[in-house]
Amino acid sequence: MRRATRVGGDALHRARSARGLTQSQLARIIDVSGGERVSECERGVRAPAVRLIPAVAAALGVTHLEFLALPNGVDLKALRLASGKTSTEIAQQTQVSSATYLRWGVRQIAGDPRSSRSAQSGEGLGHPSARAGSRP
Repeated sequence: MRRATRVGGDALHRARSARGLTQSQLARIIDVSGGERVSECERGVRAPAVRLIPAVAAALGVTHLEFLALPNGVDLKALRLASGKTSTEIAQQTQVSSATYLRWGVRQIAGDPRSSRSAQSGEGLGHPSARAGSRP
């Protein structure tokens, strides 16, 4: 079974500590209420909202992918999370249905997963070399 891409709590904690920020300071920088939300993310109790991932990365001075747990390598979901976009936004941007985009993410698309549409999806995420179902 595939594990979901999520924020790696340990990596988030290390990046925050290396930057010399408390949980409350990071929460203020990314405009969330209270350090307990950051604590929950670091402990794996809660994931940050997708829209916050780019802000957290910028505040910590790391790339978006550095604090994501990537059990499947850098896949479309990881790239989408790093971009701070929802699957619906990416589907609209690449002019496919949300269901098609989601199938690409779980490798259920029929045919070549490197089709022009899945390539556009990677480009929409800011990674032109990304392909649906590709792994590093």
